[in-house]
Amino acid sequence: MAGVPCITFIGGGNMCEAILSGLLKTGHPTTHVRVSEPFDQRRDYLRKTYKIDVFESNEDAITGKQGASVSANTQVDVVVLAVKPQVVGDVVRGLASALNKASPLVISIVAGVMIKDLSRWIGGQVPLVRLMPNTPALVGEGAAGMFADTLVNSEQRKHTEYVVSNIAKEYVWVENEAGIDAVTAISGSGPAYFFLIIEAMQKAGEQMGVPAEAAKRLAAQTALGAAKMVLTSDDDVQTLRRKVTSPNGTTHAAIEQMIACKVPEGITSGMESCQARCGSLSAEQQNLLFQCYCKTVYNTNFIDQYPTDDKIICTRNDKDRYYGNMTEICENYQKYDDCAGVDIGAAPPALSVAKVAMLAVLFSSLVLL
Repeated sequence: MAGVPCITFIGGGNMCEAILSGLLKTGHPTTHVRVSEPFDQRRDYLRKTYKIDVFESNEDAITGKQGASVSANTQVDVVVLAVKPQVVGDVVRGLASALNKASPLVISIVAGVMIKDLSRWIGGQVPLVRLMPNTPALVGEGAAGMFADTLVNSEQRKHTEYVVSNIAKEYVWVENEAGIDAVTAISGSGPAYFFLIIEAMQKAGEQMGVPAEAAKRLAAQTALGAAKMVLTSDDDVQTLRRKVTSPNGTTHAAIEQMIACKVPEGITSGMESCQARCGSLSAEQQNLLFQCYCKTVYNTNFIDQYPTDDKIICTRNDKDRYYGNMTEICENYQKYDDCAGVDIGAAPPALSVAKVAMLAVLFSSLVLL
């Protein structure tokens, strides 16, 4: 169908199904969607439920050349990465050839994985978008943030919005990738904030003699109603609060006590911690292997060749390219005794075959963390 993108999902889990279900309900043709899923039972479920092509092979889901029936001869336009962070590196590396050949828009909903990592694993000029949805997307009430790299054109932005509109009622583009961390602090982690508030209201209601289920439903419906008022009213949130807070009334008493307990400051502090943790998680993923290298290799014997997180072989001739990174990381992690005072530029002597094998196993296992 002209103008309708063909969308391949890599990973057939809950978020994939939420998007897929929304697409098909709004008329997206089954001829223009494919899914790859490693588990037999899940593949069978998706095929029977949605009458679409579902593959065990990620590459076949992109090319559609082997095993496609419903979507045969349809060229992929959009690939949605919906796999676990622990395996995304291996998955994307395995798809690098197919992605470079097809050059689709790649939308990643994998938490904590940055554009530069995806680009490095793909190794080519493929347009990339990071999408941060939240769990209410599973019930069609999601909110999301999106960041596009410079290769994404206006049509591909529309394709992204087409995908996200099926799971999110509100979505925004951010100007830089750090903005995704702010989105995470607001909407990505936000459902848990409201769960905490509803939980506290339910517990207080129970202490006041209201049955648990009734207290939960009253608190949840109040949150839903308040949210709808915020989204539909011309008044800002502060004005809405003031309108229901009569001076010296019951609501005023509650709000004053919450302010005295620094509830607003606690929420702000929590969101700032969330944003900071987003940055540190990304940094940890970047630095994990380098830290391990410092701790396990420096001040021990060395090897001429060692596997990196890209499974590339690094030789002495590459030391300017790779050891430069090691210098920076080790300088940032002097608290590790094994890294302190190390001459990063020193040429490494040989390791025994046994130690080479041990390190290779260690590095390959870290990639899958």
